[in-house]
Amino acid sequence: MTTEMISLKLDSEFLKDIDNTVKKGRYHNRTEFIREALRVKVNKEELNEARKKLDKIRGSLKSNMSDEEFERLREKAALEAASMSEEEQEKFMKGFPGTWLEE
Repeated sequence: MTTEMISLKLDSEFLKDIDNTVKKGRYHNRTEFIREALRVKVNKEELNEARKKLDKIRGSLKSNMSDEEFERLREKAALEAASMSEEEQEKFMKGFPGTWLEE
């Protein structure tokens, strides 16, 4: 993987918060902290997109299952998607907005 250098301007108070977090020892430096924060944000966005797609098919599923069953299914799907590689996620998402059985 190739990395690129970027420039980033942050409020001094926010930067102090980052530095304090780094000093606690979980991260070796600011860059490591910022990379992890961005990775978490990207993963959350991907999960939100998956949830939106699941919500679109909720109407058809709702008639066949209770709200509790649907929520369990949705959470299970979100957890599974979070553990998938990007390639697996793309393959998984290609099945939407069709049926669950669609290849």
